[in-house]
Amino acid sequence: MSAVTYEVTAEVRADLRDAFRQYLFEKHIPDLMNTNAFAEATISVSKDGHLRIRYEAKNIDLLNAYFEDHAPRLRQSLSERFPDGIKLSRVIWEEIGRFSPDIEPV
Repeated sequence: MSAVTYEVTAEVRADLRDAFRQYLFEKHIPDLMNTNAFAEATISVSKDGHLRIRYEAKNIDLLNAYFEDHAPRLRQSLSERFPDGIKLSRVIWEEIGRFSPDIEPV
């Protein structure tokens, strides 16, 4: 089974960036990880302050269960804490190849 990544990109208004990052690190990402749908998460920041959060799903069935059982509650919590000033985009990625100097492509 191929790897599945759930990626969220956040464009955050400058005056909210510190509070939003703190919320992600202390509340939101731990809450998502506690759903047991994900094996790991990474967070990256671009030079313009946009954030990219990548959640590596254990499998597509657990990701779908996350969307059904947990996503509405977690999204509601985030929108209550930050009702404006944040634009989110969400994408699901399915891995179709992997490369490194030491292995053949799969």
